[in-house]
Parts: sequence; structure tokens; C-alpha cells
Amino acid sequence: YISDETIASDQYSNLPPILAFPFGDVTDKCAAEVAFRAVDLAPIVMLDDFAGTGMPAMAMRGLGVPTRHVFFETDPVARKFLQNNFAAEELRGSVVGRRLASLPSCDIVTAGFPCQPFSVLGHGHGISEEGGRGAVVLETIKAIRHFHPLVFLLENVAAFAGAAHAETRRMVLDLLDSDGKYELHEKIVCSSASGVPQTRRRWYLLGVLRSRLQGLFHWPAPVEGLPLCAVLGPRSVNDDALRLPPTTQRNARANVQRWLAAVRRQGVDLSREELVLDCDASRKWCGNAASVCPCLTRSRDQGLWLLSRGARMSSEVCCRLQGIPFKSLKGLKNDRDVRRLMGNAMTLSVVEPVLRAALIATGCCAPSVEDRWKSGRAQAALVSEAWGLSLPDDLMAVLPARVLQQLFLPSP
Repeated sequence: YISDETIASDQYSNLPPILAFPFGDVTDKCAAEVAFRAVDLAPIVMLDDFAGTGMPAMAMRGLGVPTRHVFFETDPVARKFLQNNFAAEELRGSVVGRRLASLPSCDIVTAGFPCQPFSVLGHGHGISEEGGRGAVVLETIKAIRHFHPLVFLLENVAAFAGAAHAETRRMVLDLLDSDGKYELHEKIVCSSASGVPQTRRRWYLLGVLRSRLQGLFHWPAPVEGLPLCAVLGPRSVNDDALRLPPTTQRNARANVQRWLAAVRRQGVDLSREELVLDCDASRKWCGNAASVCPCLTRSRDQGLWLLSRGARMSSEVCCRLQGIPFKSLKGLKNDRDVRRLMGNAMTLSVVEPVLRAALIATGCCAPSVEDRWKSGRAQAALVSEAWGLSLPDDLMAVLPARVLQQLFLPSP
């Protein structure tokens, strides 16, 4: 495994000039898009297994890199989402039994393979889970060994890297590194360290084709997360911190009552704090009411509970917690479907900087291509949507998260 190191500019001296140097005064278009068009390169082809919301495809869109996508997804709601948001792309069904020879040669392969077999909250049967759901990652590995893409990115719950699944993880690493073609980089990344206020710890494995390396890959540096209030938006006159879930939701109601009593004992002023609770969990797994959102999951399709507002978290907020402005997406009408999709998705603020770093390391895009999460432009878009404001692109550079928290919380 390769340790993180700073990329020196002279490591890119062998890149084509238009890829190696800044692009001058580019105001309306991403520098990557200008670079690719200038050298007339064919679009990168990305194979996205278990595509869900197509978050890696959104990452490439955010980078401005022309990309042709081949999605594999079986869930009807996710397929509809992909059709609405990537209309011109190729959408196929199950990865099981597919003929790889029928697919276009791929430059990037990504897969957030099913997490339930490896999750602490799932069955934990791992690769041997009945029905084969734990073993479908092997289909993605077959594709990687068949196409030898420039870059591949795998994602799963952090527990995949734990002792319970150590044998499966080692098998995956060995299969991907059996011929020594790839430089492998493995890391547990929490979404809260990438710019969004969500505690979502995920295992990522990035592979870079050694023969195409033109510089060092290093994991993007942590980015301070937005405060929760910044993505929630303004409070409503209908908000009521004393409101409880309906009596028909007995478990949720009991959890909220218990935590309202706890925060009162602690002297927490809910008019000045935003706290969110996984109210539908059992008492054992409910966790603490927190100022950073717990991990969104598919099973919490009713929405987490905002203690300070006495209401379920909206599907719009769930999208922003995954790094996506809700209004940028098409065809989202059913709130529970949106929450399920976001609960299964990768986080855009993690995936986009990682793919950017990998593409730079392989010479596929320039070091001058903007990291929107480091510059704060992506966060500014989320806050602008939540609050209905026009904010500067360099918002996060000018106002750190602690200042934003004071700015967006109600006055005492």
C-alpha cells in the first residue's frame, strides 16, 4: 500500500501541455471539460456495477470530464432514477451471468456492492449469505480482470474491513493484485470528513493501473463538514421541539420522548441546537441525539427525527447530506423512495475528490481541475439551495463551519 505523499508539479512534466498547466481565464466551464475538448479525447467509459443513484457518474459530471456510462442495476426505483438523470446512457440489469465481451472496453470500474451481508446491522453472513448477495462482488472483480481499467473503485461498509470479514477482504485484495498490475489504496473514510454533516464510515478500495501511472495517488485531505443547520434550511413557524411522532409509531415515539427528557436534563437549548435522532432504531441501536446526522440507511425511509424541529427529516435534506442539491435531480416524487436511494448511495463529497485524484495520477485530467469540495463551491451550492440564498462560491474558505453555525442558527 502506498503512503500519502504530496504530488510535486514536476511529476507531471510528461503530460501533454494542455493537461499539465493551468487553463488561463476559464470562468464558466470546468477546466477539465476544456482540457478534454481541446485535445479531442474520446469520452472515458465507466462501468458502474450496483449503480443505485449513479454517484460515481455524478462525480465525473461534477469534474466536467466527458464520460460514457454503462450502468448495471436491478432495483426498479433506482433504474427509474438512472433513466431520468442519465437518459442517454446504457442501462442493464443484473451483473450475474453477464457476457463481458458484449460490453464496451472500460476505463473506470466502480461498485458499491451490497452491504447487508457485511453490515453490523445486517445478517453478517458475509460472502456465504444465502441467495448469493454477498458473493456478487466477484462479478465486479471478473470485470476488472477482464478489462484492466485505468482505475477501479470499490465501496462498502466499514465492517467489511473488520475482523469478521477479514478472510473475504483478503481474498478480494489477492484477486485484484494477483498479477501485480494495480497499485492498491485502501481507506476507511467518513463522510463528515469530506464536507457534509453525516457520520457515514465506508471502506474504499482504489486501484490504479501501474502501467498508466504518471504521478502519485494520494487520498484527498479531510474537509471540514458543514454544520447540520446549513443543509436543513430555515426553521418554520410549524416547528415544535415538543412534538412527538404519532402514537401509531410506538418505538419512535418512545425514543423521542426519552431523548427530549435527556436533553432537558442536560440543559440543551433546542432553539439554538440542531439535533437529529435515529428514532426508528431499537433502544439498543438508537444511539445519541447528535449535531451530525447518523448514517442514512435504506431502512430509514420514513426519515430520521429532528428533535429541534419536531419533524421527520425531508428527502431534500437527505440528498444534501449525500452531497447533492435536490433540485439538480430529476424524477424524484416519492419521499420514501428518495430516502431509500440516498440510504444506499455513496457520498458524492467522498467519491468526486477520490476520482479526481486517481484521474490526475493516471494523466487523464489536469492537476488544475478544481476540487469543488476543497474550494467550497460544492458546499455553497448545498447551502444556497437549503436557505434560498445566493452565496459566493468561496463560501467555505471565507466562513468556516463554526461561523456558519452561528450564522444559520436562530438568534437567542
